[in-house]
Amino acid sequence: MLVHPKDGHLKVFCVLHAYLDDSGTHDSSPVCVVAGYFGSERHWIRFDNDWREVLNDNGLKEFHANRFRSHVKGNDVPEYRGWDAKHDDEFMARLLKTIESHRIFPVGCCVAMREWRTLP
Repeated sequence: MLVHPKDGHLKVFCVLHAYLDDSGTHDSSPVCVVAGYFGSERHWIRFDNDWREVLNDNGLKEFHANRFRSHVKGNDVPEYRGWDAKHDDEFMARLLKTIESHRIFPVGCCVAMREWRTLP
């Protein structure tokens, strides 16, 4: 897409897709963190196909890191029932390899909530 600014010089404009999550938005949190990945639509489509393949191979419809960590800590999480430490490690290695093998890039920021709350 080309954008025509007032000075007449053509500029290139691109759209990036980002998947972000936050932590620390509750009232007592001193810090809020937002982090995730960004990339082009084409790269996200390729990534998504490979990500879903890993999930499907392991009988999962979706992945939530907090649920997986709870399982690893020994809690009974239904979708991981019957998995052992070796399976956990192999699964996580495949997810990480999937992330590393695509042109999506990490992004994150942190905000001190005391200062944020003083803004109008």
